[in-house]
Amino acid sequence: MTVTRAVVHLGPIKSGTTALSRYLTTAVADRVLPPHIVYPTGELWFGRSGAIVRQRAELERLIEREPDAELTSALAGVGAELRRRGGEHPTALFVIETGGARLDPQRTTAALAPHVDEVVYVVMARPQTTAVTSIVAQRAKMWDGERASLDPRVHIARGDTDIRWLDYDALQAKWMPSAGEHRLIMLPFLEGDQGTFRGIQRLFDALDLGAAPAARGIEGRRIHPTFSREGMQALVDLKNSAHRWAWVPGATARLEARFREAVTVYHASAIGNGVDPSGRPYRPWRFDDAERAWVAEHFRAANERFLATVDRGRFEQEWQQWGREAGVTT
Repeated sequence: MTVTRAVVHLGPIKSGTTALSRYLTTAVADRVLPPHIVYPTGELWFGRSGAIVRQRAELERLIEREPDAELTSALAGVGAELRRRGGEHPTALFVIETGGARLDPQRTTAALAPHVDEVVYVVMARPQTTAVTSIVAQRAKMWDGERASLDPRVHIARGDTDIRWLDYDALQAKWMPSAGEHRLIMLPFLEGDQGTFRGIQRLFDALDLGAAPAARGIEGRRIHPTFSREGMQALVDLKNSAHRWAWVPGATARLEARFREAVTVYHASAIGNGVDPSGRPYRPWRFDDAERAWVAEHFRAANERFLATVDRGRFEQEWQQWGREAGVTT
């Protein structure tokens, strides 16, 4: 009996979603995905093409309204393709890294359920001690008009939404009651998973999809690398200088040009030559021990509740390691 399935990766951000999207896009292009796995691209998904295809923009329509005719038609097409493929569990994978925080569970399930037999939601929980580091680094690399800081306390005090939804206890509570006859799977994303197949294979294992086929350009590649401390501080200083000198005609444009040049230079250092402009060897910036301890303490109560209730399934050892990386257990 064929049971069609839609799997929605809800994120959060900085949990390998870009790498997963690149992997699946490449696997589709190279025709190495097994026939029981569909990753909607091209004619199956609004004509989307390129090196990294995601379904975020279209599925985010569900944030504020019911699915429109265009989205309903696309989802119906994916469901029809799954039925055409046949087999025991033909599965469509969707990636929306902001989904856990921004989507409405009931509306999302109602949009997907008419087209498949089962809806599965997946959250990759990355320990906050590293996830917040990556979010702070990402903020510093964006020319967004905001005052910049590398201090996690500043970002948490500002109420950064992406950091707030690293409360996996709250995320699980939001999606679990709404899954109903469908499923929610929480998976650990560990510190050594970046730039490897480990997180991807863990997802495939949890969904019983078999071995994740190899795809070119994935192993060892960091898509959004964190720059060195020298690089991160240079970007923060340039952003803050733009605030300080905004009243001077032309200053903002000149500082933005210097900022974008610095991003290019330090990105090359991070993924290529391994040497900063100062001549120092590249080492990725990270919180110091005190900052990591502060982040761990900030999320401790929520993490203790989460670890007491999460279904660990076949990943008991990985969840134990997750507790240690999150600073909850020793």
